This record gives sequence, structure tokens and C-alpha cells, in this order.
Amino acid sequence: MTGWSLEGLDLRTLALNIEDTAGWDMFPPKRSGNVAIAYWDGEFSDPRKWFEASEVLLKIVFMDTNASGAVTSSRAQHLRENIDTFLGKLYKRDGFLDLRKTVAYSGGTHQRQAMCEVLNAVPLGDRHNRWRETAVIFRNVEGLWRQIETTGSDAPQKSVSVAGITNTSQAVSVVTGGNAPVRGGLAGAFEIQFDANSDIINPRFEVDATGEFVQYSGTVDAGSSLVIDIGTKTATIDSTTRADSGMLSGHAWMIDLDPASTTPCTASVSSASDYDVTVRWYDRWLS
Repeated sequence: MTGWSLEGLDLRTLALNIEDTAGWDMFPPKRSGNVAIAYWDGEFSDPRKWFEASEVLLKIVFMDTNASGAVTSSRAQHLRENIDTFLGKLYKRDGFLDLRKTVAYSGGTHQRQAMCEVLNAVPLGDRHNRWRETAVIFRNVEGLWRQIETTGSDAPQKSVSVAGITNTSQAVSVVTGGNAPVRGGLAGAFEIQFDANSDIINPRFEVDATGEFVQYSGTVDAGSSLVIDIGTKTATIDSTTRADSGMLSGHAWMIDLDPASTTPCTASVSSASDYDVTVRWYDRWLS
């Protein structure tokens, strides 16, 4: 079986087997239903609904050896150490747990990542009257899985950038993968950054085919950076100053990129200047 990891720890170093992965191969439910309207056939629906969070159940059987499969002290001691290590990984003071599944794909592998919380860890015990099994219920708070790049520089996000733009507009093509849309989620799921080499006014990023856009109405001073986080729907200048009050967009989801496609976009400013633009995102998967 391909591997699972939690917070960078390969679970195969602690567990003999992951017997149950309920919730891994599934289509996450969509948030909210459709609206029935009097004197209309059927219902009113917008197919671009958000996805709900999903649950992943892992049942693992702990080893009573070290990570190499050897016994260097006692089996009881190794078992206790493996259990303690695993439970320690379930506690995270800030942020979400990084649960990953290694997937055989396109002649190689990549990793799909769920940003998780732990709902429960149920001890099951075993025939030796020792706690060697546990069922852990994780909640994938984004609903969709992120793809983690496992080639090249091993960067977790994909990105595309254009530097030294001196025109009022610049074409930017975003090439996505996955099988689910790139849009909202947690912080960093989808970001657009403008770096002002000279003052820039009203920086805007737009999807050509749909007209979906995000724009900061105002001036970004030379030497400053504006980051628009599509996931959290926030704007920040120089990582410290919130600029949400200047944000404009035409849709609730701001910008939505189709999976496995090339999306022509346009970055623009009101007056010709000198700036760089960068788009960062995670390809996302339904399972």
C-alpha cells in the first residue's frame, strides 16, 4: 500500500498496516441545497457550489519494533514509544495537521495533502491485551485535497510569475492540474501578489473568459508588496498592513480556476508603471 504520513512522519515506521481509509476515495458533499421557486419547474441552482469539509478514518496497527523492524530493547518498550510518537503528532498548538497520501500517478508518484483536525482517536486494543490498534477520525477542513509537488525543488505550491511589467496590462497564463477547482480554502490555498518596483495604482487580476477579478483600489508604494489571498478573502501590504477595505471583486468566490486547464488571465494597473506579478496555488483533488 502506498504510504501515509502525518506531520512529516511516515506512518509505516510506526504501524504494520493501515487497514481502513474510509473517506479517502469519495466525492465531498456540496454545501447547501438548491432553492425551490414557486411556479418554476425544478429548482434554482448555481453549479459552482462550495464543498463541505470531509472526514477521513484511518485504522492503524502499531508495531512493537523500531522503525527498521528490529527489537533493540523490548517489544513492550517499542510499542509504547510508537504509540507515544503517534499521539504526540495528533496535538498541534497552532494550525492544522498535515496528513498526506502518496499516490501512484503519471508513471511516478505525488502526494495529496489534507489540512486536518482530529475529531477522535478510539483505542481498539488487541488479542494480547495491549493497545496496539487505534481508529483516528480526521476532518479535512478544506473538503478537497491539495497536491504537493514531489519533483523539481519540491515546492508545495505551484506558481507562475512575470517580472518587470511596464505596460498597463500583462497576459498571465495559469496552468492547473487536479480534478477540482482552484479557489477558496485556508490561507495560502490561492494567492495573487503584486510587487511594486514603482508606485502602482489599482492593481487588478482578471480571468479573461469569465470576467472574474480581484482588484485593490488604491496605490501600492514603490518597494511594497500586495498579497491577495483568495482563500481567506483578505489583502495585505508588506505582510503587516491589512488592505481589505480597498478590495473589489465581482463574485462571491472572487476567482475560480478550472482544474487541468490553461486559464488565460490579465494583470493590470491604471497607469503604466513597473511591477511584478506572481500567482501561487495548490492543485486540488476531490479525493
